[in-house]
Amino acid sequence: DGFDEVLLGELLKTEYNGENRIRKSIYQIHSAVCSTALTPLLREHASDVLTALNSAADRHLILMAVIHARYSFCYDVASLIASQLRLQDTTSSELLNRLIGQKYGMNKSTENSRNCAVPQLIEAKMMSRVKTGLYASTEPQEPRFDISRAIWKESFFINNPLYNRLDSETMLFEPYFRYIKSEFVINV
Repeated sequence: DGFDEVLLGELLKTEYNGENRIRKSIYQIHSAVCSTALTPLLREHASDVLTALNSAADRHLILMAVIHARYSFCYDVASLIASQLRLQDTTSSELLNRLIGQKYGMNKSTENSRNCAVPQLIEAKMMSRVKTGLYASTEPQEPRFDISRAIWKESFFINNPLYNRLDSETMLFEPYFRYIKSEFVINV
């Protein structure tokens, strides 16, 4: 796979403490990068992806797309938040819990998963935390590289396999594309 677990482990040691946590992180990264429907696209364009990762906006889109392709729950959370932030300036944890609960049922596991997905979106600058339990939109990402847009679109299609790939105009109305400037969506 060309996946250097030793190097990744060293990098993770700067972020995490404990061998068990690092091993779990390596497994999660390996499964997200090497075992998703995005893997062929990432491998085919590896050089372009590595170049794009040097740009903050592109890096945010690529990494979130990889997570959303691997974990449909994270995709659903991102889409729910985007749909709410299209309607209003802020959204709350309580509202998100109700909306997520309609699809998944609300229990401690669902809440823990949401508590993982939301900070990822904040860290990727796709939304902001106004205060505890209250979130606001940020400016949509402006990727510099076509591969970033292609990866983002592909993560959408992975989570919506019946969607017409040729219908770029309707795609603009999908909440998931709220995170990327509209003029950057069509041209891929």
